[in-house]
Amino acid sequence: MQVEFHQLSLRYEALRIAEPGRQARMTASIAEAGQKSPVLVVGIEPPFVLIDGYYRVRALTALRRDTVEALLLDVAEPEALLLAHRLDLSQPRSALEEGWLVRELHRTHGMALADLARRLCRSVSWLSRRLALVECLPDLIQELVRQGKLLPHAAMKALVPLARANPPHALRLATRAAELPERLCARQWEALYAAYRKAPRETRERIVEHPGLFLRVEEERARPEGTPKAPEELFLADLEALCALSRRARRRLREMATQSLDGVWIAVEPVWASARADFDALTRLVTQRLHDRSRYPHRDPAPSPARPRGEDHCPGAEDLQEHGQASAL
Repeated sequence: MQVEFHQLSLRYEALRIAEPGRQARMTASIAEAGQKSPVLVVGIEPPFVLIDGYYRVRALTALRRDTVEALLLDVAEPEALLLAHRLDLSQPRSALEEGWLVRELHRTHGMALADLARRLCRSVSWLSRRLALVECLPDLIQELVRQGKLLPHAAMKALVPLARANPPHALRLATRAAELPERLCARQWEALYAAYRKAPRETRERIVEHPGLFLRVEEERARPEGTPKAPEELFLADLEALCALSRRARRRLREMATQSLDGVWIAVEPVWASARADFDALTRLVTQRLHDRSRYPHRDPAPSPARPRGEDHCPGAEDLQEHGQASAL
């Protein structure tokens, strides 16, 4: 049957982790070939509770469709959740997703752990460990995992033990890591947690406050002497240098007396115009690359033709050597 989106209840959306790559592939597939399989819903009348098919619903919403093809199951919600779990063979659930499902069925729907163990073909001790996993991890960290900003493996291997030992540090580390441009991989999380365990108090503070910077410093130390950096690393370093230079320039401008600008404005104006032009050119290029990446998430955009030096040269580039001091911990 066809169901309009306003007739759906997305009650169980929080039981699964959002994967941007998988969502992009689903959206592209539906845009090209349409919806191939119905979503699963339960209920006697609208709003129907969506049990399985959240990726398809989000894809259809992004494509501005009005309805979704749905299959109405004549079972109660707990039975439908168990059925969807057994039928979901596309991607194994993470330990956190399993914990969320167990907590929903046990805490919300009141199913006994012994009954759940039998229905899920697991032991009671396995269910208890999954429950303990989600109940000891702060809600904020779980939400970051749901949004796809943190790897579930990282939450289980690094943030769970850290949350048990030092909850404020676990929250700060998870928040700072989620703000990084690229999601940290499992190897990086293992390195962070191993370094945190061995570090003194001051170093631990720096790790949880600046995890990205700490990892880059460690990678530099491990790099063989004389190894050239990749263009991607150099580009990120340049962007960080731009941030540091902008902060320093704002600070110095505030420290200057208002009257002193009258004497230097003749020199400032042309340099500022050149800096604005260079930054606008960089903004256009980055925006175009980000646009290409959103349209083709699994293909690197082709490099743009080389530009004349005058268009890419940034005044004050010689100050990049000061970046290490400006952005130090």
